[in-house]
Amino acid sequence: MNPRWQQIMIQTLAPALAGVGAMWLVLSNYIQDYQLAFFDSIISISIFVLCTKIISNILRFYRPTQGRIWKLFVWIFLLGIAWIFGSFSLVSLVVPASNEKYQDMLLQSVMLRFFIALVVMVCSALIVWIRRQSESEARSQSRFNEIQQLYRETELNALRQQLQPHFLFNSLNSIQSLAATDAQKARNMVLQLSDFLRGTLRKDNHAQLTVEEEIEHTRLYLEIEMVRFSDRLQVEWKVDEKLNSVKIPALVLQPLVENAIKFGVYQTSGPVKLWVEVSEENKHVILSVKNPFDPELSGTKKGTGFGLNSLQRRLFLLYGRNDLVHTDIENNFFSASLKIPITS
Repeated sequence: MNPRWQQIMIQTLAPALAGVGAMWLVLSNYIQDYQLAFFDSIISISIFVLCTKIISNILRFYRPTQGRIWKLFVWIFLLGIAWIFGSFSLVSLVVPASNEKYQDMLLQSVMLRFFIALVVMVCSALIVWIRRQSESEARSQSRFNEIQQLYRETELNALRQQLQPHFLFNSLNSIQSLAATDAQKARNMVLQLSDFLRGTLRKDNHAQLTVEEEIEHTRLYLEIEMVRFSDRLQVEWKVDEKLNSVKIPALVLQPLVENAIKFGVYQTSGPVKLWVEVSEENKHVILSVKNPFDPELSGTKKGTGFGLNSLQRRLFLLYGRNDLVHTDIENNFFSASLKIPITS
C-alpha cells in the first residue's frame, strides 16, 4: 500500500476506533445491551467520520476569509443535522421497534449527541484549518526563499560581471599609456593580463580560494600594475602563514588593493608604499590594506563608487552581515579591511 494512504488510514482509523470504544462503553452501561450498543456505536461513528472528512475536503479547496467564517459554521451545523438523521435512521433499522427502552434513549439523547457532534466537528475543523494554513505558509515560505536565492544569485552575478570590466578597462588604459613609451612593458602587461583574466573568469560567484591562492592572485594583479608604475609602487606583505589553507571568497583582496592604488598611487608623483596584511582575530580572517592618503587631493580622483561598496554588498549577500568591511583614516593613511568568518 502507498505510504501516504497508510498514513491516512492510521490517522482515520485510530480516532474512529477510539470513538467507537468510548461510545460503546457509555451506551452499554446505560442500556445493558452490549450488541445494540456496539451496532449503534459503529453506525454513528462511521457516519461521523464521513462528516469530518467532508469538512476536511471543504477546507482543502475553500478557506473562508475572516468576514465569511460563518459559512464554515453553517456547514458544520448542517453536517451535524445530517449526522443525527443518518445515524438515527440506520440505527432504527437495526433496533427492533419493540425495544421501547432503546427507542426512548435515542430520542432523549438527540440534543446531547448533536451538541457533542458540533463540538467535535468544530475542533476537527480547527485542527484541519491550522494544518492547511501551516502547509500553505510553508509552501509560501519555500517559494519566497527560492525567489530570494534567485535574486541573490542574480545580484552576485551582476556584481561579478561589473568587477571584470572595471579592472579590464583600467588595465587597458595602462597598456595604452605604455604602448607609446615602452612597447616591451606593454607586451609584458598584455601577457600578465591574459594570465590574470584566465584565472579570474574560471571562478563562479560562490567560489572559495585558500588564503594562499587569493594572495597569489592579488600578487599577479600587482605585477600588472607595477609594469606601469615601475619603481613608484612598492608593496610590503605581512601574512600569517597559519592561515594559508583557510578558505575565503574569491576576489576579495584585489578590490582593497585596487582601491589603495587608485587613491594612493594615482594621486601622487613620487614613490608610494602599500601595506597588505593577513591575520586572524576572533575566528575571522582579517585582510587589510593601508596606503598614503592626502585629504586635500581626495576629491581630484573620483571613481564610480563600485569598489568597496560592491565588496560590502557581496559579503552581505554571502554572510548576511553589514559589519565585514571597515575603513579608517589616520595620520594621512587610509586603511581598508575585511573580516571573513572562518567557517571550517
